[in-house]
Amino acid sequence: MTSVPQGGRLFPEIQPGPHGKLSGAFSKWFAGFVDERGVRDPRKAGLHSLRHLFKDRCRAAGLSEELHDALTRHTGGSVGRRYGLGPSLPVLAEALGRVDYPELKAVN
Repeated sequence: MTSVPQGGRLFPEIQPGPHGKLSGAFSKWFAGFVDERGVRDPRKAGLHSLRHLFKDRCRAAGLSEELHDALTRHTGGSVGRRYGLGPSLPVLAEALGRVDYPELKAVN
């Protein structure tokens, strides 16, 4: 297994789009994906809507704001949040395991 160098990208083969963003190609694919499924509500169709859904599910799972902000890379308003390294990887992994998407469970 190769480790990612500090500050390096996990997928270096992905190139920035015309606006310099690395998410451009995936955003375009995702827009087509949801369009093919008939989703027309812009609040539910955009790639950014997944981040909103994740934040809602973090709250439903009882995760603290500090934890779901760390998972989504949001910065909090408190100056104290900028001190230290933040939650450890095991803490974040445990928190992520508590997030539930019941509609994705297989139907038997």
